[in-house]
Amino acid sequence: MSEESTPGRAPRGKRMPPSYFRIQGSSLVKDLLAGADAVAGRSFLGSGGQAPGPAPMPAAAGVHPAEVADVPQVDVPRVDVPAADVPAAGGLPASPAAVPLGPLAPGCAEPGAPVDRPTGPWAHGAVHVSYADAKLRSSQWRAHGFRIAPDVLARLKTRVNRDRRTTGNPHLAIGHYVDAALRHMPGDVGALIAMAEEFGTGQLWDQERTQPSTYRVGRRAYALASGMKMQLQEADFGRRGTQVVSAGIETFLDALETEGPLQRPVKKP
Repeated sequence: MSEESTPGRAPRGKRMPPSYFRIQGSSLVKDLLAGADAVAGRSFLGSGGQAPGPAPMPAAAGVHPAEVADVPQVDVPRVDVPAADVPAAGGLPASPAAVPLGPLAPGCAEPGAPVDRPTGPWAHGAVHVSYADAKLRSSQWRAHGFRIAPDVLARLKTRVNRDRRTTGNPHLAIGHYVDAALRHMPGDVGALIAMAEEFGTGQLWDQERTQPSTYRVGRRAYALASGMKMQLQEADFGRRGTQVVSAGIETFLDALETEGPLQRPVKKP
């Protein structure tokens, strides 16, 4: 049933589209159609199906196109920039210059020089010198890694704690004793090897491994410990630094035991 035959409803007339949808019914439609014709004329559809070529570049002001075409091309020479100095594969850069450490403390010999160990008591005085040097020239003391045999290290810790009580000085440290021991080790490599071999003979059955420790020592001890590895390798005694250091500390502890409990140094009147 159509709307016109529906009872109770007035018949509707045919609706007309708005004027802006009718051709030539509004200036808006005319402008849209004219704009579309202009776009099509400029596209490849208006040029017979062939795409137009690139638009010519505008010439610079005051320059004729023929003059631009006649300008000769200049070959710019290639410049090879040298690469930075890089060490060869596996190589290392040169080591920095050695840092001056200043004058030695009293009682300290030059690095590598043989030490004349006194015939009388000397171990107590060595601790006094190391402690004073650490306080007066603390900037010259540097940290170095050491491996000390476990039984020697345990004995050294016991001695330091005992000397703290007898002197009333809680600032005594293991580094002071390591420094004192190294400063009084023989300066001859052969003597060091002989001392280390004697110590190693008594350590053959010990299975406990050493642990690396770091202590601050003075200039003389640091120089000896730093150059010890190379000296032992040159003497065909490499990888024995633990025995050398442990033997030196054990000898120093034996001297301390012989001299008795450590006391404060006697003040000068």
